[in-house]
Amino acid sequence: MTEPGGRPVAARPLLTAPARLALRVLSEEDVRRIHVAALKLLGAEGAAAETAASSAPSSFALAGRADGHDASLGAGRCWL
Repeated sequence: MTEPGGRPVAARPLLTAPARLALRVLSEEDVRRIHVAALKLLGAEGAAAETAASSAPSSFALAGRADGHDASLGAGRCWL
């Protein structure tokens, strides 16, 4: 990427902050009902998806294109 004058743009580190605010659109009961309905619709595939989701890590690192610009996703981090 370059600036309007043709000079390369200096890489800047990504910044994150701990998530402190939460927006709840659905209640816990609503989430449970949607989950149960989705499993009914998906049948056996739903059970496989649930197994896969439960074995997924709660956080992971997304490698940056430049050294030092990796992003930690999940684990209570908020990206805006």
